[in-house]
Amino acid sequence: MTQPASVPDTPVPVPAGHGWCSWHHGPGEGLLLVTAVEQGSGPGANHRACAHCRRTYRLVPFGEQR
Repeated sequence: MTQPASVPDTPVPVPAGHGWCSWHHGPGEGLLLVTAVEQGSGPGANHRACAHCRRTYRLVPFGEQR
């Protein structure tokens, strides 16, 4: 009898710049942080946008905002 393949306990690392785009609600490449929401009593939120959405919606990366 064979053993089923084990699932690692640690998440698989995502390449830098790849992940979930908060604007088109799907996977994307070239993601950059666009907004950071801070909350005093709970976890905040970070919104990242892919290169296409940043161009389309004229979003400015967080590090370039004044």
